[in-house]
Amino acid sequence: MSTKLVLSDDGKKVRRLQPFTEADVDELQSRIVVAENLPEDHCYQNLMKIFVVVGSIKTIRTSKFELGWYDNYHWMVCQLPLAYHQNGFYH
Repeated sequence: MSTKLVLSDDGKKVRRLQPFTEADVDELQSRIVVAENLPEDHCYQNLMKIFVVVGSIKTIRTSKFELGWYDNYHWMVCQLPLAYHQNGFYH
């Protein structure tokens, strides 16, 4: 039984008991880093080695797509801990 989520009466949907506020969204977005031109060996483990120097990493997502002018373009989204930004690393 969750203290933060509630199931709809029909059992098909889940929602938060306390909806995200604008401040929650802003705070979350302030901790997201987008990195481009990743190294060839950009597997999850290697990306963790690169970014772990700033602290605990919550999420790493990578994507590969073709832009026409640059094939096999890779990017990642990394959600860093709040302390990373509060300590001035992000500025």
